[in-house]
Amino acid sequence: MSGLERAAALLALAPALALGWPVDRTAELKLEETSFLKLGSLEFVEVDTPAVLSTEVLPTGELLLSAGKAGQTLLMTEVESKPTFWRVQVGVASVPPDSKLAEAALAKAQKACPGMKVRSELGQKHLQAAVQSDGCRRALRALLERDDILSANLDLTFDVPTLQAQLRDVGEGFSKVAPQVKARYLGAGLVLSGEVTPAEHRAVLWELFRRCIGRLALDDGLKETP
Repeated sequence: MSGLERAAALLALAPALALGWPVDRTAELKLEETSFLKLGSLEFVEVDTPAVLSTEVLPTGELLLSAGKAGQTLLMTEVESKPTFWRVQVGVASVPPDSKLAEAALAKAQKACPGMKVRSELGQKHLQAAVQSDGCRRALRALLERDDILSANLDLTFDVPTLQAQLRDVGEGFSKVAPQVKARYLGAGLVLSGEVTPAEHRAVLWELFRRCIGRLALDDGLKETP
């Protein structure tokens, strides 16, 4: 079983949670390489940078990934109403990660988030932090955009004012892609409501991912219209 296939199998066991940095899975493809993913009942797939990676849903239901030019892109898939984000690296040897930027982002996050802990276990990095200021939230988001931490290895706790700041950030993003969408917290969950086209729905999910950190239970009450 390839690394991509193992990641796909693990996704089937993941809980349905809201979007937010970091990514759920990572994958690597060589230049001109293709790979197949069996994800189950795939509802949609979208790539952030099509020049780096192209996708095709085959009649068998498998997802065909085809490497383009060297670079890095985000891939969003949805299976059984569960959105999942991947970071896909194409031509790894040609495009090494910028460790200096990651180190600078880590130092800034450690300063903004007192008590933040980062550890390595079984070859994976884990991060734990109390997000008690919007400065901490933004510093963590900058770190998680660059670092190799996965969503399953992130443990964050928020205070109420910081959650409200994140909700305002989300609302700002929605105003640009689907202003009719409303978002609110209900207990520990995030509730979405409104009518959207399929394209607007995907844009909303991208905005949630890009503007949030961590995972919350998502009640996606958006109704798609043609």
